Amino acid sequence: MLNSILLTLLCTSQSICLLTELINAVYGLSKIPVIRSSCFLIISIGVFMHCAQTGLMATISVDLFISIVFPLRADWAKKTKIVHLPPPSSPCIRLRHRMIRTLHYLVILCLPTLIYGIVVIIIAIVHMDSSIIPLCNPPLALPTIANQVWYFVAFCFGGVTIATYIISFSTIACKKKSRSVRDSNRSSTGIERKAMKSLSVLLVVFVVTRFLGTVMANVMNLAGVDPATVGLVQSYNVFSAMICYSSSFYVCFFRSSEYRRIFWFQIVRVASRLGE
Repeated sequence: MLNSILLTLLCTSQSICLLTELINAVYGLSKIPVIRSSCFLIISIGVFMHCAQTGLMATISVDLFISIVFPLRADWAKKTKIVHLPPPSSPCIRLRHRMIRTLHYLVILCLPTLIYGIVVIIIAIVHMDSSIIPLCNPPLALPTIANQVWYFVAFCFGGVTIATYIISFSTIACKKKSRSVRDSNRSSTGIERKAMKSLSVLLVVFVVTRFLGTVMANVMNLAGVDPATVGLVQSYNVFSAMICYSSSFYVCFFRSSEYRRIFWFQIVRVASRLGE
């Protein structure tokens, strides 16, 4: 359930990011001079959603990491009497790796992402200027210091995403090979492994597109490359970023029959209502 909520949030943030790129396309094709402060005002929501989608990738991987590496066995909980297991009708999540209400757990996981987006927006507002920029996109809409903070934290989130996935995959591999694993754990590991298949594809797309672009931007900033050149490279990174933003839909669509069924059902309903 929680993975579905996180994926929904991820897809929503990525969809908004794609919509903000339309604004960039309009300015780019019309060759209208763009003032940074005006651009930021128009796409500030998009800037926040850029932060959100980067943080949510890390949040999803951390959730899987917790569920796989630190499982809380129900039989162990009963034996030690450290926690009281909820009844079947309880609103608490009854997965073995956490005994906490869904909303509380979701807020805790997403808090770093929320702080990241708010801090970047605040820094941008404080240091905003009225210089002319060639395009209206998030990297150029942010002042230099906000841009550097944005890319550095994005790099940290990307590192967390990759590290937790590697540890999770390694743990699953060890569990699979171990002969001492109990049958219930094997069943759970199989479910976890199936859940990670689609998410692992999203991770690969994220690393090849968004994360490599983030690494390049941080290296150029640390090397003291001319800001105009850095801005140009960051602007062209939008093409790979758009692949990352749209990957969630295509991966889920092609790997999940249930997702396809629900999606087509929604399309039919919308089409029927529009035809009325």
